[in-house]
Amino acid sequence: MKNPKRNRHDKNTDRERAWHVMRIVKFPFTVKDIARLSEAKAANLTHYFYALRKAGYIVVVDYRSMAPKPGQERLFRLVNNTGPRPPVQKDVGYLYDPNTIKYWVAN
Repeated sequence: MKNPKRNRHDKNTDRERAWHVMRIVKFPFTVKDIARLSEAKAANLTHYFYALRKAGYIVVVDYRSMAPKPGQERLFRLVNNTGPRPPVQKDVGYLYDPNTIKYWVAN
């Protein structure tokens, strides 16, 4: 039996709000920055950013210290702004862009 919610496009999800914020900001951002600005959960966005990065929608442009903790956070920039609707992660390795009506498949 198919899941009726699987292909449905929900409005006002964490990822939709995050995509909207990424399209607006003109400065490099971290996952936490977008989570804070979009009122989304950072754990959810971490997986989404990974998929967007693999598909070429965002790129790492720099790193920022996580002081007082050791380590660094990645700073991203949106480089493939295809439109107002967010790319949808369909499954691991698959991303669907409703703006271009194209799929990205990991190799």
